Amino acid sequence: MLSHSKNDLLVQLNDLIFKHFDLEEFRDLCFRLGVSYDNLRGENLSARIRELVLRMNREKRLNDLVNFCSHLRPNVMWPEIVLPTEQDFALLAKPNQGRSPRKLFLSYARQDIEFAERLATDLRKNGWDVWIAPESIQPGERWVEAINRGLTESGIFLLVLTPSAVNSSWVNSEANVAINLQHQGMMRFVPLRVEMSETPPLWQAYQWIPFQNDYQGGLEKLLRELDQHPTETHLVRSISEKKHRRQVQEPMQLSNLRRIPVGLWIVGIMIGMIIILWVMNGSFLDSIPLLSKEPQDTSKVRTKDNMEMTYVPAGSFLMGSLPEVDSGANEDEFPQHEVSQSGFWIDVTEVTNSMYAVCVEENVCTNSSFAADGRFNGSEHPVVGVSWDDANTYCQWVGGQLPTEAQWEYAARGNDGRLFPWGNKYPTCNKAQFLDCGGDTVGVGSLSPDGASPFGISDMAGNVWEWVADWHDSYPYETQNNPTGPESGSNKVLRGGSWSDFSRSLRVANRHADPLETRSDDLGFRCVTP
Repeated sequence: MLSHSKNDLLVQLNDLIFKHFDLEEFRDLCFRLGVSYDNLRGENLSARIRELVLRMNREKRLNDLVNFCSHLRPNVMWPEIVLPTEQDFALLAKPNQGRSPRKLFLSYARQDIEFAERLATDLRKNGWDVWIAPESIQPGERWVEAINRGLTESGIFLLVLTPSAVNSSWVNSEANVAINLQHQGMMRFVPLRVEMSETPPLWQAYQWIPFQNDYQGGLEKLLRELDQHPTETHLVRSISEKKHRRQVQEPMQLSNLRRIPVGLWIVGIMIGMIIILWVMNGSFLDSIPLLSKEPQDTSKVRTKDNMEMTYVPAGSFLMGSLPEVDSGANEDEFPQHEVSQSGFWIDVTEVTNSMYAVCVEENVCTNSSFAADGRFNGSEHPVVGVSWDDANTYCQWVGGQLPTEAQWEYAARGNDGRLFPWGNKYPTCNKAQFLDCGGDTVGVGSLSPDGASPFGISDMAGNVWEWVADWHDSYPYETQNNPTGPESGSNKVLRGGSWSDFSRSLRVANRHADPLETRSDDLGFRCVTP
């Protein structure tokens, strides 16, 4: 016999379904649950509703019934039956088989179904496969089983972030499983901020795509983000391949050494001794321009545009991210690899509107897209609305070039592996201009020295994204010397995050990419010279 509370629950469900579903809608509900309407006992709709509720109770599927009802009628206050936990999802132990990098799992609270369905439609129009409940749940499939299947098949997890989502047990369980999958390199976690809300600390480490008050702008940012970051991680593969290469190459190298004649060994030793003597008296270093000494004065002003520059000395650093150190890292930041970088001069700030205007007046540069926009044309604010070619032209005009991706990251983080220019603590508004701070761009250098890099360089986190010289592609597995990136590609890399981005985008290892012709209000640049 049913307990009083359970009996009250069944009566409540019966009354709510009878009140909010007509005959055809109830038939559709039965179909989704895998139940034949014609096989339900009863001569009228009320009797068959009662039979369906009792059947779902006998089969321990009341949760499925409530979930379908709540998604079909999101404005009705449906009772909670069984709260899901992460243990309800068995897919964590499943291998990554059949997972599609072009399939998106869309997680949302039932109160946000209108937004979720609109987004799913727009994503499909742009060529993405979307898993969304209840539409993607097969007839008769249990709710948890369907979510397991969706999470197993999808390569990207989209979280519709609202107060309702934060309070939803289903959304919390799905999100936490997705984060675990991301840490295993099996899925990418992308929150979409639709409404302001307090969020669990674990979610705050991820870059949010802003949708509040600007759906179309959020959709464009999301599509750009999805197209530029591959879902598959190369970290595990890189470790295994590197180990394999060492096992194969080291014996070959030893065997090759054994084949060198004894006479050549003697000549080599004598040359080595001569080089050591030259190095000791300094004449050797002075005779080779490539090993020129570091400048004594590490600061100068470029005459062409009065830009202050600073010298970054030669050194080595680890480029990219380790997932166990930075949980917010994207797949294209793997594998972390060692880079040796020669010294170079770099602009202390981003190029300003007043500097760029001189290049335009000399008919060398093209006017920025926001030259007449009062929000972005302050003389000491960074120039925005310039394409990669515009930025490259300017740097050539002043006698330099855009920094390589390695130069930029080395200048931003130094050699101690820090997450941000100032250290490992997440941004505050006295260190960087980003979304939480409100407003648009700020004057260059206005947040230094608090937000400066180890070399005293300003605004390498926030304010505007900065074009760099490299095409976007996966990182290599080996140590590199002065890398310049791939020879070709479809998108150029941007670094540093901007005023319109969340704190996660400001990490020094974060990579973004856009087509060369992109001109937006959050893209700028700085230059380097040898």
